[in-house]
Amino acid sequence: MSLFVGPIHHWLFNKIKTFEEIEQAVIRWGEANGFQGEALAKELNKKYGAPVGNGSLEEMIDTGNIHGWLQEQISRAEIRQSALISQLLNKDPENIKELEKIFLAEGSRIGQQFAQKDNKDRDTAEGLFEGLHDYLLEGMPCDRVTEVINQEKDEVLWKTNQCLHEKYWEAVKSDVQIFYRLRDSWIKGFIKSANPKFAFHREAPLIQKIKRVEE
Repeated sequence: MSLFVGPIHHWLFNKIKTFEEIEQAVIRWGEANGFQGEALAKELNKKYGAPVGNGSLEEMIDTGNIHGWLQEQISRAEIRQSALISQLLNKDPENIKELEKIFLAEGSRIGQQFAQKDNKDRDTAEGLFEGLHDYLLEGMPCDRVTEVINQEKDEVLWKTNQCLHEKYWEAVKSDVQIFYRLRDSWIKGFIKSANPKFAFHREAPLIQKIKRVEE
């Protein structure tokens, strides 16, 4: 176990914060649309633990258990988001349409951030794939969730080897397919905003693709 906070820990911490930013966007929407988003957020924070927020990693992390602390923050973020979304959909299933818009907008915002600040090659599918996975939360690096099937300049095809999210949706008696539907919207927004010459496609339940759509 690492005893020092290094670049990989900051990388993962930033992914957690990006995931939590979606949660905050959903809460703001709920508050503005009569669903008592702030009250619901307080309830979920009390039940599952609060977000990491804007603090620095060094100020918060348990340096005696770096891996365990980061895993705990992932678990908290995942269960809060699944509970939040499930409760909003229980109030009105039609909220899924608005949630898709929120996820798309958040993905677009991060895609623009990537395009402006990141030094990866956003003119290739390979670069976009690498950039996407600098933001997309898929457990710990040791989980090795993602397996690249084909990687080229104009197309990257990859497989999800295991679902790390289902247990959080089962815990709130909901369907993990809601998560994938919403996250696909986030990824579509990210890719289009990062480079509109490419698009994201879900080829099958476990197979995804980034492909050039414009010469």
